[in-house]
This record gives sequence, structure tokens and C-alpha cells, in this order.
Amino acid sequence: LVRPHDELDDPAAVLGCIKVDLRISQQGVIAGERVGEWGCLAVAEAAQGRGLARILVAAAEKQLLDAGCTIAELELLAPSKWKQAHKERLRSWYQRLGYVLKVPGDYEASTTRLPQGTLLLDRFELASESDFTIYRRRIMVAEHAASGTGSSLDW
Repeated sequence: LVRPHDELDDPAAVLGCIKVDLRISQQGVIAGERVGEWGCLAVAEAAQGRGLARILVAAAEKQLLDAGCTIAELELLAPSKWKQAHKERLRSWYQRLGYVLKVPGDYEASTTRLPQGTLLLDRFELASESDFTIYRRRIMVAEHAASGTGSSLDW
């Protein structure tokens, strides 16, 4: 997502980004359902608080719908034994968007606990024990048609 041309000296300044992944395992998914994932959501600090993250999430969900997905999934990695303010803010925001635990009402069944020192992507070592929690939300064509999120996003 880039800024409108008249808003900055640099018309190509990046406001935010989001990743969509259609390669999610479908193991255990009910017949007729398909899960896709979005993640790595980032919005430039100066652009936060303007609804851009919601626009990015809506666009990602629309892409998932267009690919035949009926369920959107996201993952949250957060410390197990203490609360990090930013991660708790994200968790709350995801819930306001309608995301629930992968196994509704069951945090433990929706979470994998990773010990301190776990190496992620062969590069990043966890500084503390962490919870890797999966959240899901059913996505429907009607809500995206009503919100006006399509391949072209209006400012």
C-alpha cells in the first residue's frame, strides 16, 4: 500500500504491507472449507490510526476469498509468562475483527508453546518461552462486497 501522490514528497512511500499465504495445510478442515492465511501486517508508524491496517486485512481476506478460501487464519507469537503490550493490543484488535481461537474457547488446543532458545526460521532465537497461537475467522463474499474491498482500494 503506497501513499496517494499528493500526500508526500515521495509518491512511492510505503504505508504498509501484508502477506497472504494459500499454502496452509488443510488437514482436519471440514469438507467444502478451505483455509488461507494472512500475516506480517505492518503499517508505518506515522500512518497508524487511520484505518490502513483494516484496509490491508480486508484486501488480504478478499484475495483469500477469490482463491476459494472460506476461513482466514492468522498466527500470533507472544511471550508465555508475561504480557507484552504490543502483542496484547494485536490480540485484542484481532478479536475485534472477529478472529477467534482455532479451537473456539480452548487457548491450549489453539496454541503451541515454544521453549526459550527455540530457533525460528534457522535465524531467530526466542529470548523467552513463547506461545504460538492460531486464530481464525469465517470470511464471506457478502461482507467484502458491502465494504467495497476489491482489487482496487479507494482512498
